[in-house]
Amino acid sequence: LATEIQQAVKMNCSALLAAINLYGDGRYTSVAPIKLAVISEIIGVALDLDDLDRQLIMAAALTANIGMRDIQDDLVGWALPLKEEQLIVIKKHPEQSVKLLIAAGIRDKIWLRLVLEHHEQMDGGGYPKGLMRSKISEGSLLLGIAEIYVGMISERLYRTGMHAKDALRALFMDRGRRIDEHTVQVFVKSIGIYPPGSLVRLSSQEIALVVFRRDNAAT
Repeated sequence: LATEIQQAVKMNCSALLAAINLYGDGRYTSVAPIKLAVISEIIGVALDLDDLDRQLIMAAALTANIGMRDIQDDLVGWALPLKEEQLIVIKKHPEQSVKLLIAAGIRDKIWLRLVLEHHEQMDGGGYPKGLMRSKISEGSLLLGIAEIYVGMISERLYRTGMHAKDALRALFMDRGRRIDEHTVQVFVKSIGIYPPGSLVRLSSQEIALVVFRRDNAAT
């Protein structure tokens, strides 16, 4: 699946970005990992990572949250304060995902490390280990940014998804603190602040749908 996504990004990256912004159907546990893998691949290409490194990051993206799959769809529609047992599952899901992957026969140390660290933050405020910047792999930082973005633009029962431009602004404002500054800058530049699938109001006051990227991220 990671290889197919890699080929699809090469074939038509704009179409995939549009799909991520426009497609809101399906179970979150099925759709979100695909979106996460696509965004991870786009960032990886922009960072000039080699094919194998990107495939491992995508494999991690597709499996990072299997440790909380039993509650994740419920959380999408949960508008109340989280229960203690829900918080415990969320905080422990990277470790649980690794256990499930190992039980399924996955032995690749990089893949497992990416899954374990995808919620760690540069300032030590992440989980499950509370690692600081020097202890977190570059791929894990990339995956973490992709997951935050997908989460912000995704629909919830209690709120609409954020506009891509607003989500990117929020990421950019958080750069250098919780998330890696260089990776965020590369991400914003690679998809633009009006990525394909965005609705925009033209100076004529007409509403238009963005269908492809330009070299200038602000257009």
